[in-house]
Amino acid sequence: MAVKDDCIKKVDEYSTHWAFRVRPPSQFIKFRTPKWARHVARSTSKGAFITMGQTKAGTWLLQSVKIKKKGKTETQARKLAMKIINKLKSCPLKE
Repeated sequence: MAVKDDCIKKVDEYSTHWAFRVRPPSQFIKFRTPKWARHVARSTSKGAFITMGQTKAGTWLLQSVKIKKKGKTETQARKLAMKIINKLKSCPLKE
């Protein structure tokens, strides 16, 4: 079952990429990108990047997905971000 598009809480446009926030950074105490997550992102879109965050309880969750902007509209980048999120299946249907 696919994750709903509304799991993306905020979109930021930067000069080189689109950033799709799934959870606010304030929810986490540490951030990192495991190798397996980097592979998932880059196998979906060249230059894509995932940020995982660790909660106070010690759980690692998806915080954001960044998609390289080069030649992509926000809509195209959002579709790629959702493909990555669905591969990870780490976006809750409800917060």
